Amino acid sequence: MIWHKILKHDAHPESDTKGCRKNRIKARRVLVVVALAWLLTVAPLPWPVPTVMAATFTVNTTNDTADANPGDGVCADSAGRCSLRAAVMEANALGGGPHTIVLQAGQTYTLSKDTDGGGHQTDSGTDNDDLDITSTIIMQGNGATIHRDQSLSCTLNKTAQTGEFRIFEVKSGGDLTLDSVTVMHGCADGSGNPALDGGGIYVASGGKIRIANSTIALNSADFGGGIRNRGTVLITNSTISRNNSGFSGGGILVDPGSTMVITGSTISENSAERGGGIANSGTLTITNSTISGNSASVLGGAIRTIDGELHLSFVTIASNTSNSSAIQVSGGLEVINIKNSVVGNNTNTNCGGVVSRISATGANLATDGSCPGFTQVTSAQLNLGPLQVNPPGSTATHALLAGSAAVDAVTDCADLDGNTVAQDQRGVTRPQGAKCDAGAFEFDGFRLYLPLVLRMQ
Repeated sequence: MIWHKILKHDAHPESDTKGCRKNRIKARRVLVVVALAWLLTVAPLPWPVPTVMAATFTVNTTNDTADANPGDGVCADSAGRCSLRAAVMEANALGGGPHTIVLQAGQTYTLSKDTDGGGHQTDSGTDNDDLDITSTIIMQGNGATIHRDQSLSCTLNKTAQTGEFRIFEVKSGGDLTLDSVTVMHGCADGSGNPALDGGGIYVASGGKIRIANSTIALNSADFGGGIRNRGTVLITNSTISRNNSGFSGGGILVDPGSTMVITGSTISENSAERGGGIANSGTLTITNSTISGNSASVLGGAIRTIDGELHLSFVTIASNTSNSSAIQVSGGLEVINIKNSVVGNNTNTNCGGVVSRISATGANLATDGSCPGFTQVTSAQLNLGPLQVNPPGSTATHALLAGSAAVDAVTDCADLDGNTVAQDQRGVTRPQGAKCDAGAFEFDGFRLYLPLVLRMQ
């Protein structure tokens, strides 16, 4: 019927048929174009479309050199070599990700490039001083070390000097994964924030970092000697050690509105005026971890919490020193929950400040009466071994020695959220006896623990 309406009454049948065929072909083409336009602009695509393809850059030089042409997809300095700095520059220029940067096993990458002067306070980008992260990057460290050249000065006097820069700055929108890498000798100095923040690593609001099987050590800053977090941080099976803060958070500083989760890790031998190990005003969750040997000249040898949330499950806090307490509650608006943990042998007291904010559940042991809801024991009854790497672990722990009151003390082998904690900090199965043990270490009387001493120069 339709085609009969199109045909003219006086047209030749054969010529009219050819015209109709042409019209049909044109109509089909128009329909195809319209359909494609609709699919591209209206209909959702049935598959994910990444904005930028993920790239992999294998670093083949330890020299600290810039990428010759950021964004061309090739990691190459002016000599054609792929340096760590060039790889980060290229990944940032490409955007998106995740991009993978592969470091050579056991190599040391020394950062010294600060040709624009003024440390990281004068920041032209990743081509100088600290390594800025603006895209999604996975760094496979393979046991490598990234550090600032030790010949460069680091004087925390709030005046930026050439060569004073941290190691990493994760910008808003940046996402960094560090696996099996050591970050050392960073220096955050200058005027105001964030120049003074995060000697090793600074995470800006909106930034994210995952640190696994790694060490953050011997870094310095006024705020957050090892790490300052204003974004989101996840730390697993790692060590934060011997960092220094001129004011707050010797190892770690967690800011209001930020989140940090620490699992299976050790925070040790860090120092600050307040919060020798950790200063927390954000939301901090720690499980199966050890906080030991940290010092604060004023408040909170292990942890100082001021108006933040602190959640501890199966944590050992021991041998920390300060003029106040190991756990210092400073603000009065804190939410502090502690379960199945050990707080002992600290100088002066174990808990101090507004201790009414502490809520203890499960089996918790302390070597004085300063922590509400804890069972008080003597140091001899607690019977902790020295801080050392106890096999099969790779991070330092205080072993529970034979007869420790913490052995088989736990009836509910779960964290504060009710999740079963099936292993201790070292990866040893819980329970080894009739019940689980309190703290980060599960006693196994059939093992002989020989110390593995790790030192960093």
